[in-house]
Amino acid sequence: MTQPKTGPARIILRGIILPVMAGGLLLFYHNLEISPQVDQIFTLQLSKWILSGISSLTSQVPFSVAEILALLLGLYALSRLFNLVIAVVQGNEILRAFFRITDLGAVLIICFLLFWGFNYRQIGLEQSVGLSPLNIPTKELELMAQDLVLQAKTERIQAGLDDKTLFRLTGDLGKEAEITYASMSVDYPQFKNPVGRAKPMLSSKLFSYMGISGIFSPFTAEANYNNDQEDLLKGSSVLHELAHLKGVAREEEANFIAYLASRYSQEPAFRYSGTMLALINTTNRLS
Repeated sequence: MTQPKTGPARIILRGIILPVMAGGLLLFYHNLEISPQVDQIFTLQLSKWILSGISSLTSQVPFSVAEILALLLGLYALSRLFNLVIAVVQGNEILRAFFRITDLGAVLIICFLLFWGFNYRQIGLEQSVGLSPLNIPTKELELMAQDLVLQAKTERIQAGLDDKTLFRLTGDLGKEAEITYASMSVDYPQFKNPVGRAKPMLSSKLFSYMGISGIFSPFTAEANYNNDQEDLLKGSSVLHELAHLKGVAREEEANFIAYLASRYSQEPAFRYSGTMLALINTTNRLS
């Protein structure tokens, strides 16, 4: 006995539930003002709880789950698009095929915002560390750049490097970054959790072509770094991506936390990498 086909009205009703939810969440996000309540309720509570749970699973494996997930989602999206084309050609089940694509997009939007996206409405470091953004006069910025140059020279010597030695970063980057953030959390307990595992990407060469040093995946709570980049900035890239996992949303703030965290590292090479990141950003601002 064959089951009756679902009518178009019911298909449409089912098909718009997730897109409407995603649209409502996006509208709420768009109209939400930057507020300390976002830091207190979302960043330090909901998002931290979700990311800690996901990270406790994904950190058990040494490879990037995000890369595998991205590949699977891409293949699934292509298959759904192919099915939609077939449905249009055959003139059958077009609505159902279309809504399977929109449902996928809606789920990704909902998960992104609930896991991570609302962090962009946080006050940020002003709330968590007590630092407000300042418009530093050019002269003071120049003096800071000079101080960082001297600091970098000192740390090169501490790392056993002379002017002609090429910098090499050795050891377990992920483990050192974990130890570094654990030391930092003594003074800044809000950066203790989530504890994540920094992972080199198999697609690092591709990210080098795009000029990307790392990427944080809120869907898998992973800090992924480009292992193809020069050793000089690998350490600071790992600390930067882990800063996103800790709830720091904005790129410039994640750069600052990477530098701040590097001050707690016992490895001179790691400290040097953080100093060079700070020096590059300072001289870019100075120029």
